[in-house]
Amino acid sequence: MLYLRLALTSTLVALAILGTAQIWQVWSRDAWTRDGRIQADVISIAAETAGRVVAVHAIENGAVKAGEVLVEIDPRSWALAVARAEASLAAAHAAVTRLRVDAERFDRLAAQGSAAVSEAERERADAALAAATAEAAGAEAALEEARLALERTRIRAPADGVVANLRLRPGDYATPGATLLAMVETGTFRVQAYFLETKLPAIRPGARARIRLMSGGPVLTGHVQGLAPAIADVTNPDAPSGLAAPEASFEWVRLARRTPVRIALDPPPPGVALVAGMTASVTVEAAEP
Repeated sequence: MLYLRLALTSTLVALAILGTAQIWQVWSRDAWTRDGRIQADVISIAAETAGRVVAVHAIENGAVKAGEVLVEIDPRSWALAVARAEASLAAAHAAVTRLRVDAERFDRLAAQGSAAVSEAERERADAALAAATAEAAGAEAALEEARLALERTRIRAPADGVVANLRLRPGDYATPGATLLAMVETGTFRVQAYFLETKLPAIRPGARARIRLMSGGPVLTGHVQGLAPAIADVTNPDAPSGLAAPEASFEWVRLARRTPVRIALDPPPPGVALVAGMTASVTVEAAEP
């Protein structure tokens, strides 16, 4: 019985030592943070042509394929614009044909030495033909622009993804540049983890990472893609704009800055739902010396 107690005690002590060693490795060797965010590329879908929305084919949280029609805008006014542009182009081509005939006739008469046409008349004919040709080119461009506007009344998905936060309804008015809906691009989920600057020496591109979602579930894995090359200096009013500005973390007396580290995710296990904006704890395994 005594031997059994000694063996059990020894086993518990060994387990405690092993657990303590693992915890010590996480805190003193591996880089660890609770400030991780699931991110993904979100595409804002905006109208490029003004008009009344007549159909919404997108479905909230529905998957879409690249090129799939999401929204249709009333095409009638743009179809009329195409018809007007086609008529203007036909008139321009007719004018070019007529003026080219005149210019060629003047050139033949001049070549035959006829006094029926003067050099000034020839120059005026050539100038009129050049102007008509330029107008025809402008009419062709106007027609292409009208056709493009008509095509853009059918708003298509630019990539594979999932529709998010759909609030658009038929009857709404679409204004060019105004966001109609958003979609999360497929295959772009990643982790943005903010590590204290004191942990950065242990982080290297390619290092393995473990991600624990706050929602629970299995541990996800990935690897470090890279560290942010710069963060905003919030104490300098003349600092460059456009940089990430994570809040400092209080450690003892000095405030340690945090640096964004981008982590590529391995394919998650079946049943794990990733949502951009979720929080996670991230551990980056330190490289072997």
